[in-house]
Amino acid sequence: MAAQCIHESGHGTSPNGNNYFGIKVPGGATYAEHVSMQDSFYSYARLLAGSKIYAEARKYTGQPKKFLEEIKKAGYAEDPKYVELVSNVMNNLTSATA
Repeated sequence: MAAQCIHESGHGTSPNGNNYFGIKVPGGATYAEHVSMQDSFYSYARLLAGSKIYAEARKYTGQPKKFLEEIKKAGYAEDPKYVELVSNVMNNLTSATA
C-alpha cells in the first residue's frame, strides 16, 4: 500500500484533493477528493475490499507483486507499466529498510 501511495501521489507531492491513490469517482470522469490522507487510505481499502472486481486480487494480499498484477488486470491502473513501477518503489523501500 505504501508503494502504491508513493507512486500514485508522486512521492506525496501531488495528492490532489488528498487523493493518494488516484481513485476516481464512480463513473470514472473525475478523481475523488478526500478530507485527509487517512480518508484516502480508508477509501482505497474500502474499494479493494468491497468491490467484486478485486476478489481475485484479494487472494494474493501476502504476495505484493501478484496482488498488483491482479488489480491491474481488474482495471485499477491505466499505465501499462504500473506493476513494474510500483514494484520498483517496493524494492526501493525494502532496500532502504534492510
